[in-house]
Amino acid sequence: MSNLLDRLNQLISAPEKATTSPQTEQRRIQDALSGAVGEKVIVRPWVNGELAAVVPAKLFIPNGIRVVESVVPGHPTTLTGTPHAVAGAERRLAKMVGERWGARLVDFDPTTQTAVFTLIHHG
Repeated sequence: MSNLLDRLNQLISAPEKATTSPQTEQRRIQDALSGAVGEKVIVRPWVNGELAAVVPAKLFIPNGIRVVESVVPGHPTTLTGTPHAVAGAERRLAKMVGERWGARLVDFDPTTQTAVFTLIHHG
């Protein structure tokens, strides 16, 4: 009985080890976002080493983000919105990823109408 209690105390006091690999976490995030959005979402490493999520820009129209055609002929469409709308879209995406995650809008691809967000883990 004493050995069992000692072993339980060791397990309780042992530092928690990471149980998921970066690829597993990337897949989990991709599956969670794809399920929440209802379309395929791509999650991949970004240029600075963080994860990036490529999501349809139309998802954030309720937040006040708009995809606007350029008035200048030959120029691509742009993504517009107030700072408050952008912050709302970032919060919404972070909630879809899970607890202790944040998101930052970093790019827009006019050909595919997708927005790119970097994902930041807090903690």
